[in-house]
Amino acid sequence: MKDGLRVASSLYNTIDYGLLQALNKNITIRRYHTTSKLNNNDSVEQDFVGSPLLNNDITKELYNNRIAPVKAFSDKILLSCHNILDLEKRAEFFNNLKEIPKYDKGGIYLFQYNDDPLVYYIGRTSTFSARFKSHIKHKTTDKFHVFANLVGWNNFTVSIIEICDRCEQGKRENFYLQKYLPLLNSTFNSNFSETSIYDTLKSVLKSKQEAFTKEKLTDIRLNSYPTLSIEVLVYNYNEISIDQNYKKCASISEACKLTGIARQTISAYLDTNVPIKGLLLFSKTIKDFNLVLSLVEESKKTLPLNNLESKPVWVYCIDNDKVLLVNNEPFKSRELTAKFLNTSHNIVRYYMDSWEGRGYRGYYLFSRFLTDKEINSLRKIWTLGPSTHKTQVWAYEAKSLKLINNSSFVSMQKCAEFFNVDYRSISNNLDTKLAIDKNGHFIYLFSKELDKTTLQELSLNPQIAKNMVSSVWVYTKSNNNYILLDNRQPFKSKLQASKELGISTKTITKYENTNSSYKDLYFFNTKQ
Repeated sequence: MKDGLRVASSLYNTIDYGLLQALNKNITIRRYHTTSKLNNNDSVEQDFVGSPLLNNDITKELYNNRIAPVKAFSDKILLSCHNILDLEKRAEFFNNLKEIPKYDKGGIYLFQYNDDPLVYYIGRTSTFSARFKSHIKHKTTDKFHVFANLVGWNNFTVSIIEICDRCEQGKRENFYLQKYLPLLNSTFNSNFSETSIYDTLKSVLKSKQEAFTKEKLTDIRLNSYPTLSIEVLVYNYNEISIDQNYKKCASISEACKLTGIARQTISAYLDTNVPIKGLLLFSKTIKDFNLVLSLVEESKKTLPLNNLESKPVWVYCIDNDKVLLVNNEPFKSRELTAKFLNTSHNIVRYYMDSWEGRGYRGYYLFSRFLTDKEINSLRKIWTLGPSTHKTQVWAYEAKSLKLINNSSFVSMQKCAEFFNVDYRSISNNLDTKLAIDKNGHFIYLFSKELDKTTLQELSLNPQIAKNMVSSVWVYTKSNNNYILLDNRQPFKSKLQASKELGISTKTITKYENTNSSYKDLYFFNTKQ
């Protein structure tokens, strides 16, 4: 432990941590991972994913700008699986895991790259099986997942390092992170994550609710799994009493608009007797307020509710080489930050304390006030950031192959501003030969002017990028004719349509281009 802390301390003395974190991010890998080339099954680049040649190059990149020594993992390992994708080996692994006492409490685990044991990731979880599946399933863009998705999850050995209670997992993870400073971890400090909070709610409250049910306290609806059409009753709670006057919402979407709380969060807290942002959420009216108040007080003693309070966000931008704090004060919550940036809560969470080269559309998000030293680091990162401002962009209409504006954009940033998107949307789709949807128009993006041969190739074999953000046209119907909703322009994305219409993105996807209506609305990805 002391050695790990000594190394961590030397890191801080050698270079600013924020600058180190930014420099240690693998920009090349992130570019490969986020580009639409890997989303296209016909793309030639797919053939190189997982190849030994590419894997060696990627592994070398991990050591670039590494100041701290790289340590081999030397602590005791309880159990290992050498290929988590092999169903037989996975089943055997989890069966053997059940033989370990108190395995269901969770603990600390290790993902170790088979071709280079010095490359590994350390994490913690309250449920091993769910966490491992989550790692493999989700295509997040941190260093670990980018690397694993490129080299292949079958090339990792998964190990259980330690079994421990939830309340100890943060400390134990910190111990291992600070001792080894793993190559694949992006940060070396463990925080109480929202995932672990939700795991606690689902486990602790579920057991409580089962006990209440046995006592036939059925006045409060427990263990409910709400749908979008369920009613939500919103009660104000002031830490002492519950206001008996409630606001009734016809659906979770309506409650989301009223409270500013995300739909998933409302679903998680509905009928749990756990307050969130001074509110209690139920699907039925409270009949015994004293009973509910006692359940709330018990929840406050059992659960770390302080971690559920809104966290302030410091948003910085750089103007004429000066680092400025937006509004001269932090935003009170991530939700308010997301509204200011006109983006989603997940984007805010992703960029929080990330020290990204260009931030999010030129904004840098932090969970605390920056010191003068860190502000200087941020200025350096801006200077060292990706040279998107130097790359010209030629944008062509996909149907006619006409050059938009009859000239190139002088930079990626100018192109991004023209189409009102993040510059990464431009860089990720540059030179892919895949058409993307921007503001209802399919376009190609290239870093040089196309010759006649390439134009003819695109004309004969047009391809559309997968998993892209596309515009949504919403119509009503009258006399079998589609009428554009309120004569408005298309929504820029399903997320925007979801927020403004109070309909989930899943529902929009389900009904998109089907000519079937949902609440008398029709959804299309092209103009009708």
